[in-house]
Amino acid sequence: MLDSSSVRLNKRFFISIYLIIQYLIFWGCPFRWVETQRKAVSLCELMQNEG
Repeated sequence: MLDSSSVRLNKRFFISIYLIIQYLIFWGCPFRWVETQRKAVSLCELMQNEG
């Protein structure tokens, strides 16, 4: 039972977390954006394996 306001809040929260992760990966690596995307995917896989 979720109302639309909490769903919207969660969506905004997850988007902001995703953007922060992208920002950290991008500035932590001197690679192109495609490499950044690959690192983001591998990071997600790593987190799923840990969890």
